[in-house]
Amino acid sequence: PGHVAEIYLVHLHASVYALFHRLYGMYPCNFVSFLRSHYSMKENLGTFEEVVKPMMEHVRIHPELVTGSKDHELDPRR
Repeated sequence: PGHVAEIYLVHLHASVYALFHRLYGMYPCNFVSFLRSHYSMKENLGTFEEVVKPMMEHVRIHPELVTGSKDHELDPRR
């Protein structure tokens, strides 16, 4: 978009996906909770559809989403 060179957009996309994957892998319950609260707002739906949803289609459901909790993820003893 705008005056950004295509090569920079490729690197930006790769970096955003790497961050998404890292956060989902380390803190799936908290990350999904954040995504749910942020992207449930009407004004953020377009960004969700264009950016977040395609990334979510490329990850498996994390087992912690079923067996874990947000509090357990942040417990230093885990």
